Amino acid sequence: MTIKTYSCTLTRWHKVTERLTKEFSALTKAAKTGLAETTVTEYLGEAQESRLIDLRDNCLKQIDSALAVQDAIVHIRQTLGSANESQGVSRALADYDKLVKRVNLFETMLSVRSSDQVAIGELKAVKNPGRSEKYLERGQPKIAVAMLDGESLDRIQSQFSEATTAMYAQADRLADLNKWVLEIDLPPEIAKLAGL
Repeated sequence: MTIKTYSCTLTRWHKVTERLTKEFSALTKAAKTGLAETTVTEYLGEAQESRLIDLRDNCLKQIDSALAVQDAIVHIRQTLGSANESQGVSRALADYDKLVKRVNLFETMLSVRSSDQVAIGELKAVKNPGRSEKYLERGQPKIAVAMLDGESLDRIQSQFSEATTAMYAQADRLADLNKWVLEIDLPPEIAKLAGL
C-alpha cells in the first residue's frame, strides 16, 4: 500500500477525523444493509445470481475499505493526541473549560438579581410582604432577598470580569496552538476520502 505524508494544522486534522468517521459509518451501513438485508421474491436465473454475487463482493470490499479508514482514524487520533500533549493543547483546553464554567457560574449569580429583591439589611423594614403565587406555597409571605450586595456583589462582578477576560485570552491561545502544523502519513486513497 502506498503511503504519503500530509501536512495540516491540528484543527484541520480534527476535521479530517470527523470526515473519515462519517465515511466509516457510510461504508459499514452500506455493507451491513447489502449483506444482512438483501431479499428476493423468487429465483430469476443466473443473471440474478451474478448480480447477488457482485453485490456481496462489493459489500465485502466496503468492509475492507471501512477497516482501512478506521485504522487511519486511530493513527490520526493517536498522532494528534501526542501532538496535543507536547504542544500543551490538552492543558490549555482544561484551563479553557475551567474558565468557561467560572464565567457561566458568575453570570448565573449576577443574572438572578432583580429590582424586587430586598437587601439583607432592609428586611426589618418590610411590613407587608407579598404572597407567593406558587401552588404549594400559595398565600404564604414571600420576600425576595438580594443575597449579593455591596462588597459581595462587587467581588462577584470583579471575578466575572476577570474570568471573562481570561477566557477570551485562553480561547485565542487555543486558536494559535491549533494552527501548529502536524505531518501524518496516510494512504492517498484514504486522504482523498477526507478531502486532502
